[in-house]
Amino acid sequence: MLIGKPRREPALFITTFEGYGDLIYHTPTLRILSKIYPHLDVWCKRPEPFLDNPYIKKLSIFDKTWPDSTNIYGSRIFHVSVDSLVTFPHCNIHTTDLVSIKALHCVLRNEEKTLEAYWTKQDLNRVENLLAQHQINKKKFVVISPSITWASRTLPLPFYQQIIAGVQQEGYQVILVGKEIFYSAGVDTDKTLYPASSFPQTICLYNQLSFAELCCLYSLTPIAINTENGNHPISCTNDYCWNLYIPTLTAPEYRVPFRQGSQTYKTAIAANENNYYPASIYGDTGATSYVTMPVQLPTVERVLSVFRSIAARL
Repeated sequence: MLIGKPRREPALFITTFEGYGDLIYHTPTLRILSKIYPHLDVWCKRPEPFLDNPYIKKLSIFDKTWPDSTNIYGSRIFHVSVDSLVTFPHCNIHTTDLVSIKALHCVLRNEEKTLEAYWTKQDLNRVENLLAQHQINKKKFVVISPSITWASRTLPLPFYQQIIAGVQQEGYQVILVGKEIFYSAGVDTDKTLYPASSFPQTICLYNQLSFAELCCLYSLTPIAINTENGNHPISCTNDYCWNLYIPTLTAPEYRVPFRQGSQTYKTAIAANENNYYPASIYGDTGATSYVTMPVQLPTVERVLSVFRSIAARL
């Protein structure tokens, strides 16, 4: 990684992204930018994914009022905003690349794209206590977040039910995680969750984990089954958890996180039969249409076959 001589002046990174998953995709750019500007401040709307990040000098929350920063930072302000319709369609470019292009005007090398999250010993102790409380076999459990978001990114309830039942038949316990998150602007819809009562014999941890605790849980998880939601990149902020990914709207190469410089490290994709992802149709689709685009799903058996192939390697 060739950075050059670090600057002494402070710099400011501003992001208007609100999704936890999207914000985790910012961490490679923050890491590189901090090497250039060791005094790097960050303004954001949701601070949790950046807490305890050693590359951030000062973390601040902003909403609608942006403090006057020109006198402090001059031209050293790096602004990253959601851009679904114009220069960089959010669904047609990898989020890590979108952030680095906007902030640094370049695409990072693959080895520099690793996502990062941080947790404390206290977070670890709480997660381990929860696993012990629910008598979880640490070698045979799966974490799933059955979320409801854009229609094009939401799996049907029966699909989730069949997958979870199949995983349980393989002898694995299933932990449900997720948080209801509310957005303030743009095309995003509020994120909610299928009722835990829809999934018999699962352990429900809905709304019980902090962001750091969730990241810590994934670092202890043998297999996570993910869709196009924020838990997908969050589960890849460690080198332990296997990521079984079910893409729907966006081609997986635009979403699968890099770990150890690779998108394939401990990732297995359960693709639909036609390898069809409507957000990859190049043209003037528009952000609103992304929300409701019809998608194709893999069969349940395809997902369970991928699951069994991962389990056989553990």
